[in-house]
Amino acid sequence: ALYLAREYLSGPCIIVFVDTLFEADLSGLEQTDADAILFTQEVEDPRRFGVVVEEQGRITRLIEKPSTFEHRKAIIGLYYVKEGAMLREAIEQLLARNIQTKGEYYLADAFQAMIDQGAHVISQSVDAWEDCGEPETLLHTNRWLLEHGRSQEVATRNAILVPPVYVAPTAVIEDSVVGPYATIGDNVQIKDSIVRDAIVDEGSILESVALEHSLIGRNAVIKGKLHRLNIGDNSQVGVNGDI
Repeated sequence: ALYLAREYLSGPCIIVFVDTLFEADLSGLEQTDADAILFTQEVEDPRRFGVVVEEQGRITRLIEKPSTFEHRKAIIGLYYVKEGAMLREAIEQLLARNIQTKGEYYLADAFQAMIDQGAHVISQSVDAWEDCGEPETLLHTNRWLLEHGRSQEVATRNAILVPPVYVAPTAVIEDSVVGPYATIGDNVQIKDSIVRDAIVDEGSILESVALEHSLIGRNAVIKGKLHRLNIGDNSQVGVNGDI
């Protein structure tokens, strides 16, 4: 993906994965002596992530999805490179030599190539990191956002909102209980339902359901007595012949 944007990889660059939310101090990037900074956070189980191995304050090795718990500084998907051309050249080396990990080209391998060629690469911890890569982590991130000031309530029709909760101004909530930890998108309609610890994307319709720990895509229609459900956009689900 970065190589497709190679004409823009020059000078100072920041790379952020789209499924990552973070809080970090980036004010000192321009003053750093390092060629690159990989932002990290220590985790209990590193096996889902890429991790760093350090010696004397420098990263010497990167391990993608390690099989052991020896190294726990996970790379969160935020990177700073002082000179983007250096990273571009490392990516070109991977492609030319077909260097892959588990059948894929990994950004970690490009940074490893830079390290092997003498680049000064360090890590920097972040104040907060929320991962959105899986259903459970996405719901956890939603709870974190609502607890940290992203909640919002609107007027409803004979309904109860239990904070923290976010309800878009164009959503219609009737005869329902929504929250805690629910995010309701634009033009969603919820009637005769209980929805908590869930994300309901724009345009979806929920009637006579009890949902928790659930992700509902755009323009989905759900009717019936359900407890937990993850469905994508434009889906229709019914119970007892409702649809």
